[in-house]
Amino acid sequence: MLKKEQKCDILPKLQKNIVLALAKFGPMNIRETNKKLKGEYTSTNRAFHELERKGIIQNVRTQQYRGREFQKFWLTDEGIVLALIHGANPDIVRSWAEQLYGENEAYGLISDLAKALPQERLSEIYALFKTTKEGKPQLKAIPITNNEVEIFFKTVMKYPSVQASVKKALEEIEKMFKEVLRHE
Repeated sequence: MLKKEQKCDILPKLQKNIVLALAKFGPMNIRETNKKLKGEYTSTNRAFHELERKGIIQNVRTQQYRGREFQKFWLTDEGIVLALIHGANPDIVRSWAEQLYGENEAYGLISDLAKALPQERLSEIYALFKTTKEGKPQLKAIPITNNEVEIFFKTVMKYPSVQASVKKALEEIEKMFKEVLRHE
C-alpha cells in the first residue's frame, strides 16, 4: 500500500498535508491550517507561500479578526487535481469547489474520474485535459490502456462539452492512422 502512495506523491509531505487539509476542511488561513496539522508555524507559513507561488492554492476571501485581516486560502484547479491524486475525498472536494467557484463541468469530470480510476492513473489522465477560459475541460490526447478505455469513455461521455473534444481527438487519431497506412 505504501508503494502505491509513493507513486502518486507529487508534493513534499508538508505541502501535500496542507493541500489535503484544505480539501477536507475548506478555506483556512495559515494559522488555522497549522493548528489542524499540529505543525511548526514557520514551516507551514513557508509551505503555504510555496504552494501559492506554484499556483496550487489561492486567496479566496479575507477574514477580519481583532481589527486585522487574515487571508483564507483554498485550492486552485491544479490544487484540486493534486488533492484528488493524493487521496482526498472526491465528493468533499467537488462540494467545496462548487461552493467557492460555482458549478463547473470540469469539477464533476475530475471527481468522477477520481472515483472510477486508480490514483496513480488520475494524474496521467488529468494531464490529457486543459481547462478552457469558459471552465470546460478540453481533451488533448488519449494514452490509456485497454482496461481503462471503457471506464474512461463512460465517465467522459456524461459531459456534453467533452464529447465534442473526444470525437475530434478520435477523428484526428483515425486520420493519422490512415495517413500512416497510406505510406506503408
